[in-house]
Amino acid sequence: MDQELTTRRDGLRADVAPLETPRWLATYKRLRSIRLVWTLLAIMMVSFSVAPILNVVRRERFNKDYDLWQEVGRTLMAGGDVYPRTVGLFPFMYPPACAAMLAPLSPLSRGFFVGSLLLINSASWIACILCGVYLATGRLKGNPPELYFWPSMAIVPFIHDTYLLGQPAILLLALLLGSFVLLRKG
Repeated sequence: MDQELTTRRDGLRADVAPLETPRWLATYKRLRSIRLVWTLLAIMMVSFSVAPILNVVRRERFNKDYDLWQEVGRTLMAGGDVYPRTVGLFPFMYPPACAAMLAPLSPLSRGFFVGSLLLINSASWIACILCGVYLATGRLKGNPPELYFWPSMAIVPFIHDTYLLGQPAILLLALLLGSFVLLRKG
């Protein structure tokens, strides 16, 4: 009896043609999901930027490392020493090359400086996503949308901290991944 049912079921499968999704519909669904991924990332970028901007608006006394970057940048632009020879804690623990890259922004007002660093963080995050996908697949287009989204979600607490604290880690990672992409292209 089981063999008879199996034969019948197989016969039905052979008679019924599989439903195919039209190509235009599949393309539309894929584009829609890619837009959703980039929209979710943009929402996270904006929401991560709220706290540092609020600190500027509320005129908080010290805005994490954002104020440190501005102070060191101004010192560097004035020809001062980034690592002063004083006894006590090191006031600046980041790479001097990073300070040199961000120093041209230091003459801006506090709000514009923080806003510029937040935009640089967001652009760096996008560059990290694109470079990572390219290094993993060898192409930017035609990849599943999940490949752009889930790796960032795996490290989203770290990304949030770089926005909140004003650290240059995403910028440094984007520069590193960009150099690997250039090496891969030859």
